[in-house]
Amino acid sequence: MKRLVRGLGARALVLTLSAVVLAAVAGGLASPAYADTGQFTICKVAGSGVAGGTDFTFTVNGQTTVTVAAGSCVVVGQFDLGTNVSVAETITDGIEVASITVGADGILASSNPAAGTAVVTIAGFHNTVTYTNQAVVHRPMAVSMVSSSATATRRGVLVRWRTGVETDTLGFDVFRELNHERTRINRALIPSILGGTSGHAYAFVDRQAPNSRGVRYWIRATATNGSRSWLGPIALR
Repeated sequence: MKRLVRGLGARALVLTLSAVVLAAVAGGLASPAYADTGQFTICKVAGSGVAGGTDFTFTVNGQTTVTVAAGSCVVVGQFDLGTNVSVAETITDGIEVASITVGADGILASSNPAAGTAVVTIAGFHNTVTYTNQAVVHRPMAVSMVSSSATATRRGVLVRWRTGVETDTLGFDVFRELNHERTRINRALIPSILGGTSGHAYAFVDRQAPNSRGVRYWIRATATNGSRSWLGPIALR
């Protein structure tokens, strides 16, 4: 009888230890490291006119600088779930952002391809934002700027420009550039003044201008055929 009890006690002990081990393993699988964070990755796609391997620079949350080659991805790091991560690409001359998309677990909270900016909400383990860049197509566009200025006033920064010619020009957008990031500041396209092919004078007040001497302005002209061209920069004085 004693041997039987001892045997049953040993078996019970083995079963208890096995249950503890299984519980520990299951707990480890259910709660991996970084359970409350998600990985954030930036990918770059080479669009029309962009060579694979071309380096592009991004700023994450206004602090971290990341270089991503066209056709590749770079892991930025781990961020808490629910966190909004801001991304800003430094757009080089002759290149524009064609699209900004988010894959896997991330949520695209906002995006501005013209300025190269996006905000991604970390919503899972793998959060990827993909920027597709392409070369700006320079179609013949009869628009030129002969003079311009950006002057600080009580109402804001007064941006003025005068065109030399503007044949088939649909209108203009005004962009503020600060820390290499361009932001469109007019809500609607500023229409071209119709009549003849000669130039005209335009003005726009940036009422939200930051108090910084590093601010510059750009004018983006849009033609009736959809082509665009940049005029500027216009330095603040």
